This record gives sequence, structure tokens and C-alpha cells, in this order.
Amino acid sequence: MSQSPEDLSFSIDSRLLEELGENLVTKNHVAVAELIKNAYDADATRVELQFINARQDNEGRSEIRIKDNGVGMTYDEIDENWMRIGTTDKVRNPQTEKYGREKTGNKGIGRFSCRRLGYRLELTSIAEDPDSDQYIKSYVEFPWSEFARNTDVDEIPVESEVEYLENADTGVTLRILDLRDEWNQRDFNTLRRNVLTLSVVQQQRREGYKEDPGFDIVFDAPEFDQGEGSLLDQVYDAGWCEMQGMFNENGDIELSIEGKKIGKRSHTIKKGYDGLDDTDFKIAFIPKDKKHFRDTSTLSLERASEITGEYGGIRVYRDGFRVYPYGGPDDDWLGIDRYYSRRIGSPDEEFDDLSGKMDLHNDFNRTMLVHPRNENLIGRIGVGTDANLEMKTDREGFKQNDTFEDMKEGLRLALQWLTLQYSNYLSIRQKEEFQDQAEDFLEQVEKSKGGSESSDGDNTEQGGDLRLLMKMG
Repeated sequence: MSQSPEDLSFSIDSRLLEELGENLVTKNHVAVAELIKNAYDADATRVELQFINARQDNEGRSEIRIKDNGVGMTYDEIDENWMRIGTTDKVRNPQTEKYGREKTGNKGIGRFSCRRLGYRLELTSIAEDPDSDQYIKSYVEFPWSEFARNTDVDEIPVESEVEYLENADTGVTLRILDLRDEWNQRDFNTLRRNVLTLSVVQQQRREGYKEDPGFDIVFDAPEFDQGEGSLLDQVYDAGWCEMQGMFNENGDIELSIEGKKIGKRSHTIKKGYDGLDDTDFKIAFIPKDKKHFRDTSTLSLERASEITGEYGGIRVYRDGFRVYPYGGPDDDWLGIDRYYSRRIGSPDEEFDDLSGKMDLHNDFNRTMLVHPRNENLIGRIGVGTDANLEMKTDREGFKQNDTFEDMKEGLRLALQWLTLQYSNYLSIRQKEEFQDQAEDFLEQVEKSKGGSESSDGDNTEQGGDLRLLMKMG
């Protein structure tokens, strides 16, 4: 008589972790980008990345440390989501719980990215305890080398500790130790470009959720160029220019700009605007042409198009909070594009004294034809605490008054001054291009001097004319 065998069940060989880690996530910069996305998906407002001996130039321990201030994971969440291969959590919950962000991570790849990057992982997570007023601190250590082939995953113990705290800041810290790859500058630059669009996420509201304060990516990697500071600041530094300004106590606007080929410049618009003390602004101009970028290692044309298309425009903040609806590519509250579409060439009479004092790419009365569009400006205005601006009763914008109109006028004038500096830059560039073309032509003339006597005379005359033009240009 036959007997019924026991039910069959699948088991998972540790080799699967290798396939999902080293083979699915093939590039080190892709792996780190996935972990940054995980921080964003955890409703973090800030993630810090520290690279220690990532180039492996000495025998010291190499490490990448990623720390966020998101909601963290409880011990049970680590067990049910992080430790579960093929979890459907992001499929079941495509929006984050706190801010309603559309989740960006690649459905469970993050943990395998850690294996791809290093031989050991230490995970520390602090989260609110849903069953008490305390916080749960969980520590888990993953020695990936012990997950050898021909071993079932569930047979390999993973050390962990749990501690309950009365007060703590939530978030996750990943220490990826003994890196598998040596990082180089190209890897690091590619990483920064891959997460640029997350770095420019600004404060915004989504119906049914808390207001999203935005997301800041900060690097502490001094062994690389552009390896320190906020990635958002690096975006501001990468376009053609960054302009900063402030309405001082006299109501004048103190301006400074740093741009490609023109360096640092300053100017004061003396208008005596009243009621805008300590209102300041910061605006970056990102043209739609890569040749005008100051830093192409940070900003590619593709990423620039994504950033300006989604986050272009000048937003308004007061006391650290965004004032809606001002700002964004679809809210041209300053009327920049209306100005642009009218093909106005002349700057305001405020700048008449600059006529004839600057080399411009066009006639002075046609310089405004290259005025930036709204979407090519990334900026924010911080309204002074004591500014004479009053919110509407529904909290949607400021009430219209003379101070609000003065602020708009002052910002438009500041952008006209920026445009004049850009025109000067275009003039400098035109001259340099002419010089390069002339030098190339002279080089060809020199090479062709082996021709006839009459040809030599013509070439010599042409060369002399070009050298004269080059000196004049």
C-alpha cells in the first residue's frame, strides 16, 4: 500500500543573493543611488553620505555610510520587509505614508545593493514603537561572505539587537564595510547625476498628507572633486550662473552674481523700496545648451531638462515655509514668459548708465531678447519676517498691495541685470570662437605656403588681415 509523502516546499539557495546583488545591480553608483531612493521613500528630508577610503588608496578600512532622518523601521518591519526576498510592500503601498511621495526605489533592490557594494553591512534603525510611546532601536549585522552557495538562506543566522528608548530621532544608518570596488571620480560623478532630480525636490503639498519639506542630499567625500556639501547647492553652481540678492534697510537691492567666464560681479539697484527689509533671494540660470554650463560633471543636458521641466520657477518662502501658489514651471507669477513673448529688447531705464560700458553680444536695446524663461530659472525668495506682506484669508498667497508689487518689480529688474551679464558672456564667447577660427585658418595658411609665388603673396596678405582683426577683436 502506497503512502502519501509529506508536502513539498521550495527552499532558496544563498546563490540567489549573489544573483540579485552582484549581477542584478552591476554598477556601484547604481547601488548607492538605490539606497538614496530608499531614504526618500522613507519620508526622509535629509540623507548624508560619507565615503571613507572609497578609492582604497591605502590599507585602511573602506566604507560608505548612509544616514537618513526618515521614519525608520521597527524590528518587525525589518523582519517582514527588509529580510523578506521579493516583498510586495512597494507594490501594495506606492505612496509614502507621511508625505504621500511617489516611491522611487526599485522594489526591494536596496538590500541587495548593500551586498553589491561591500562584504559586510551594519544596519541601525530607529522608529516609533506603534504599541507604546517609546522608540525601537534595532541593530542588524550582515556578514555576506557567510551566505555561501549550496546553503539555504534561512539556515544562516543574522545577529541582531533591539533596544527601547524614551526619546530618539528616527531614521536608518547603513554602514557598508570593506568595499568590493575601488571608486573613481567618474563613478562618483555618475552617482551625483543619477540622483540630481531628487536633490531639487522642493517643499510641496499633496492632498491628504502632511506638507513635504523637500529632500536634501549631502556628501562628505573629500577624496572626490565636488565631494562635499549639498547636492542642491552643486546644482545651483552648475548652470550658467547663480545670482543672490537682498532688499536692504534702505529698500535698495544688493546683487551679486557668479557666472561662467565673467567671474564674480556685484551691483546695487537703488529704488528705495519700502517694507521689504531682509527679503533675500537666490536664483540659478540653467540654459538649454550644455556648452553654457559651468560644471558638466554635475549637470548633463538630460538632467537639466528634467530639473527645469519639473522644478523650474522661483518659489516664495516665509519663516521657512513655502507660500503657495508662487513658483514652479506652471506658475509664472512674475510674468517672465509674458515679458519674453513680447520680444522686448530694451532693458529698463534703471540700466541706461551701463550702455556703452559693457561689451554685449547685441545692440544694447536688443539685449533683453536673451532674457531667461521662467522654466530655466531655479530659485527661491525668502520674505523678511517684518516685510509688509499679509497672507490672504485662505492662506493662498499674499494680498495685493504696493509692497508685493515692489517685490515683483525688484525681482524683474534683478533678472534684467542678470540678462545684461549673460549678454556680456555671449560677447566674450563670440570673440573666443572668432579667435579660435582665425587661428585655425592661419594654421591652414601656413601649411599651404608651399604653393605658387602669387599664392604666397595672397596668403601672406590674408594672414596679415586676420592678425589685425584678431588684435582688434
